[in-house]
Amino acid sequence: CTAPAHLWPLPSTMSSRVFHLAIVCFAAALSAASSARIPVVTELGAPTPAASVKKLSHKWALLIAGSSGWGNYRHQADVYHAYQVLKRGGLSDSRIVVMHYDDIAHNPLNPHPGTVINRPGGPDVYAGVPKDYTGEDVTAEVFLAVLAGSHHGVRHTKGSKKVLLPTPHDEVFLYFADHGGPGLLGMPNSPALIAGDFVSTLRKMAGQAELSNATQNPARDGGAKTFDTMTVYVEACESGSVFDGVLPPGLGIFAETAANPAESSWGTYCPGQKQPPPRGYGTCLGDLYSVSFLENSDTVDLRKETLLAQYHDVKRRVSANNTFKEGSHVMRYGARHIDRQEASDFMGRGNKGGFKPRQAQQAPNATGQEEEDVQVHQRDAELLPLWHALMHGSSPAARSLASKQLRAELDARDTLDTSMKEATNRAMTAVINARSNAVFSDPAAAAAAAADVVLAAVRPAGQALVDDWECFRNMLDAWVEACGYLSQYGMKHGRVFANMCNAGVRPKDFAAAAATTSCREGGGGVTYGQTISGGGGGSGVVSTTAGAGASGDSVSLGSGDGGDVATAVA
Repeated sequence: CTAPAHLWPLPSTMSSRVFHLAIVCFAAALSAASSARIPVVTELGAPTPAASVKKLSHKWALLIAGSSGWGNYRHQADVYHAYQVLKRGGLSDSRIVVMHYDDIAHNPLNPHPGTVINRPGGPDVYAGVPKDYTGEDVTAEVFLAVLAGSHHGVRHTKGSKKVLLPTPHDEVFLYFADHGGPGLLGMPNSPALIAGDFVSTLRKMAGQAELSNATQNPARDGGAKTFDTMTVYVEACESGSVFDGVLPPGLGIFAETAANPAESSWGTYCPGQKQPPPRGYGTCLGDLYSVSFLENSDTVDLRKETLLAQYHDVKRRVSANNTFKEGSHVMRYGARHIDRQEASDFMGRGNKGGFKPRQAQQAPNATGQEEEDVQVHQRDAELLPLWHALMHGSSPAARSLASKQLRAELDARDTLDTSMKEATNRAMTAVINARSNAVFSDPAAAAAAAADVVLAAVRPAGQALVDDWECFRNMLDAWVEACGYLSQYGMKHGRVFANMCNAGVRPKDFAAAAATTSCREGGGGVTYGQTISGGGGGSGVVSTTAGAGASGDSVSLGSGDGGDVATAVA
């Protein structure tokens, strides 16, 4: 807008019409100048886009608990708690999708049927939780379809068929809680979610090319970006391996994980801790990383707390005040500048803080004894309740049955570890032999040494777990064909599949090697949703619960007098 030249500067005798025109022009110029903001440079050196007029935006969320069974109580409890945080924040159910097996609130082992708590003495977090996808519908395939906004991908499900449909102006919050392993995230129904598939879907949503067979090369062009910014929180062992080296900063996606690529995450509010579950639960109520960010969200005004500030608070708690005597390394990946945004941008502006559930019981615990407060490795959490039942079961019969179940699980783990080592050694022997004995003076020793490297090698931070995700998938399929689905404990061997791919081993050679082991004899422990339960007293009845993951078996050790119930969890 430009005033006529002969009217600038303005004469004192100009008409009111001309004066009005000058004011309009000046206001327009001022508005244009103020909107031309200088891009902000992030800590990674990448400028954020220049600000524009903020259009109407909405917040979307996808919450998923990737396990089933009473022993995995904490994963669904975490997700239910997250739902309550989002609802308090003001998010609409029409834009929240919840995926959960839904088998703990009304589980026969629940001492308070119809309720779920996420901390000792805490409120019921189950009330009002949508049942968008439950039971057999909670799969990796359905999860990716919901995330990608594919109605076609959920057409055969029994639930709400809701999918994420954000606009390029909307924020998205994604929270996953379950078991995991290098390159893998568990599901209550097999198969597991492969990290390459997960990140490829995120890349497509961001308008970028998917990951191809080779990690660094695009498979095909992406489309239009379907959201503004996204925050992803993942609770799982080795969860850092899902994003490390494969989630670039330019996608507008910020990811935070409970653990780095090479360590376990931790359960909490477990039997034997200073803050144990109430009598009758016999299982961990929450995961340490998850309850840390959720309880922070309960008590802090998220309109004034950035994701970065929340990260520092959570990191302190998860790392035992940065000592790492217990706990894990909370990690951040992707668009790190997003952590400067307020947490309420993703969890809702209705989270104003001050929501403080009733204080948890400190001590003594249900046994009346003071016990050391110690967090529990996710995979060892599966053993803790059985150990607790063995030590504190209310009858000799219950303690004997707990002992048998504990021994069976330990034997299964040992069989799995031994079989994995044997299969790796034989696969590497085939590689060594194919490269001519002339190269190696002692091929057998060379194969054994190479197998040791494949079993233990961890790539440097910033480098992807595997160079070829299709090879990783084929290695996993080879193991499944020979030995069956990996157990919750067995997912820790995901790095073996990756390292064999990186070393040039062919999946068919690994399949042949695995077939010669005794891997099927042990079963490898609890498989995904499979649960082993033990309790105090009673007849030790063996029961089966339908649809609990790959096998669905649940062995109950009885609780005739309402005593302790211990459940194998992972």
